[in-house]
Amino acid sequence: MAILTWLNSTFPDAGLLPQATESLDAVRQTADLAFFSATVHPTVTRIAMPIKFIADGAMSFEIVRPKGIEAMRPIMTMVEQRLDPGPWWYGDTWSVLDAYLFWAWGRITETGFPDDDFPNIRRHREMSNARPAVQRAMAREVENIAVLEAEGLYRAPR
Repeated sequence: MAILTWLNSTFPDAGLLPQATESLDAVRQTADLAFFSATVHPTVTRIAMPIKFIADGAMSFEIVRPKGIEAMRPIMTMVEQRLDPGPWWYGDTWSVLDAYLFWAWGRITETGFPDDDFPNIRRHREMSNARPAVQRAMAREVENIAVLEAEGLYRAPR
């Protein structure tokens, strides 16, 4: 949250957040960043990396992940509603929060979160995937995973 706020203020032409014309707009952006970093992100970890919560691997997947999925459902329902006018978090303007949602949605759905009830978030994901910057970043991700695998350092989510 602090780094994204700093990047936005240091490089305003990058368009990481919409221009805050009033102080209330800036406060809302801070609240949105806090929501993702303090609510969405920790819940993603419970789903994608449950072993961080219980040392017994089998137990973490039997107990922590299902509880994480249960906790994530109302969070993603709120996100789904927020995207209803869409297509992005701030309507017609892409922001770094859209990148954060892209990451979170990918992590939870690849490890078992059901996506059937979230057409706006699925549309958001498709639109994000169509962005050239996302395509470049995902290509680098594939390359980096290959390097980590070759060095025996990669552990895929399961």
